Amino acid sequence: LSNELEMPTFYQTLAGVTHLEETDIIELEKCYWSVKGESSSGKLDLKTLIPLISPPMPLNVCSGLFAAFDENMDGHIDFKEMACGISAACRGPLTERQKFCFKVFDNDKDGYLSRDEISKMVDVMLFICEDNIATQNKAATDESVKEIIVSDLIKRSTDKGLAIGEYLMWTVHNSLPMDFLNLIFQVCHIVFGLRPVSRVEEGEIVKGWLEREERRGLAVGQLWYLISMDWWRNWNDYVSNTYKNGGEMSSYCSFESTSSYSKTSSLKLSSKRSQSSLENSIALDISSVVVTGITTLDPSTGGHRRVGSITSYSSLQESPTQSPIMSRKVSFSKPGPINNSGLVSVPTTKVTSLTGEGGQLKRNMLLRGRDFQLVPNSLWKALVQWYRGSPALPRQVIQSNRGAGETELELYPLNLRLLKHHNGTLSNGSGPNSNVVRAPTPNAGSWSGLVGGYGAAALSSTGYNYVSNLVNSMPRRYLAYTASFSKLSTVKHVYDFLCTRLKLKAEDMRLWHFHDENNMVLIEDEDQTLEELGVCDEDQIIIEIRNKDLTWPEEIGSLSINSGDKCKQLPAEKGATGLNNLGNTCFMNAALQCVSNTRLLTQYFINDMHLYELNRYVFLFLKLNSIKIINHYS
Repeated sequence: LSNELEMPTFYQTLAGVTHLEETDIIELEKCYWSVKGESSSGKLDLKTLIPLISPPMPLNVCSGLFAAFDENMDGHIDFKEMACGISAACRGPLTERQKFCFKVFDNDKDGYLSRDEISKMVDVMLFICEDNIATQNKAATDESVKEIIVSDLIKRSTDKGLAIGEYLMWTVHNSLPMDFLNLIFQVCHIVFGLRPVSRVEEGEIVKGWLEREERRGLAVGQLWYLISMDWWRNWNDYVSNTYKNGGEMSSYCSFESTSSYSKTSSLKLSSKRSQSSLENSIALDISSVVVTGITTLDPSTGGHRRVGSITSYSSLQESPTQSPIMSRKVSFSKPGPINNSGLVSVPTTKVTSLTGEGGQLKRNMLLRGRDFQLVPNSLWKALVQWYRGSPALPRQVIQSNRGAGETELELYPLNLRLLKHHNGTLSNGSGPNSNVVRAPTPNAGSWSGLVGGYGAAALSSTGYNYVSNLVNSMPRRYLAYTASFSKLSTVKHVYDFLCTRLKLKAEDMRLWHFHDENNMVLIEDEDQTLEELGVCDEDQIIIEIRNKDLTWPEEIGSLSINSGDKCKQLPAEKGATGLNNLGNTCFMNAALQCVSNTRLLTQYFINDMHLYELNRYVFLFLKLNSIKIINHYS
């Protein structure tokens, strides 16, 4: 504050009661409102939090982590609770961080861990410890290891349970809880948007998160983002070279991820990531963006230093008999905004894209490690918040056709050209007319002149003079949008997406696979995939929207062409077809079709037999009486 009379701002007040800087709080608030805005309930509740943190957080501990943040237990995390929780979990002293860990497992909030809570805590900590091990030849963790740890904690407990003081004493001599604390540390930075305090800390967080996700492998439905390799190399140099040159040390706590236990006190844990634990199953990160790709993830790391665990770095462990060698400092500037424009091709059209694929990738054999780096969805969001940048290039994991259980990343989803109808008068050379597919008819006008909602279908064979006006009202198609879909997307997925994106009712929209005027197919089978339908890249799809009088533009266009054709071929047999349906006239048309196909009745009218049975005197009598009535009231 510049003087004693000024009142502190909200950010200054919150910074005064936490271990966060005022700038940290401002950045956290931006991320908080972004996450809250994406919530279906409008609040940061447990339902919103789980997809954000799991994976990598085990699913069975998400509720406990949420409760540790939710101090007032009102079912949602407000911004003050989020800032105070992040401060306690990340920026406070180690004792405060361990107390936060204790709160995560204290489900009943009584200040003690019961036997069940201790067992759950040990399960979670062992699972996370195993998940952090990078080696592939890991032996399964012996069940007796868990029993030894649980037994040791129970011995420290009283009748009420394990008190927080005894828990803190246990953590002093055992590093097992640090894996869990460091995972929370990563989640607070990557998911909640806390900015790392140093470049080394940033590198450890990002690389640790990335390598764990790469070890976990690809799962169908996940989104991975492409980052230009030029930017990634600059960032890697920026975060990797400082501590080697003695210029900066990380504030990120580093511990060996092994614990010693035995009945007398000496048993080394052999860690292995559990693959089959349903209790610790990981929730997949599924997104609504409908894009996917076809290139298998390369296991290589692009040449940067591989970090085996976020809690163990051998490069920081120095021999007590050796002094660290201080090499010559090399300055590396902070990279600018992420620029992925070099990975995408220049668009050939200027229409709006309905999907968020970010553009079509260049077709000149892009390779991972040479041209781009892949990062998971959550890591991309964190990097964009810290550095900004565009365009976002998400690609979805799909089921591979190479074999059962195989997955691949679809780098090149199907880019489709979406056409719509324009019934109004278009001016040449501007607007939608620049992308018109069907050549406009001279003197085109609107077909709204049809009286009473009668459509062209019912009038195409009556011989009325004004039917010829339908030729001028032929709907014209123009390129309205582009959109990218996976080749494995079903027709239902495409319908649902377009209905949601364009705010249309499903019954008011139809899709056509359009090749040319004589080759267009109505897409009806919702279970078929785009690949099974033969849809290829850059194909045209017509989005047909029902008119207000319940007619379809393509039917109107077809009848307009037929009504203007003087030499139209009639059916070989009269009565073979009925009238086209106009909204709710289907029952009437069905009744007329039944009557017209009753042969005796049809012949009766065709041969004018009904004329012999007309009572002409009744018509004359009615006509005379009508004249008298009109004359009486005139």
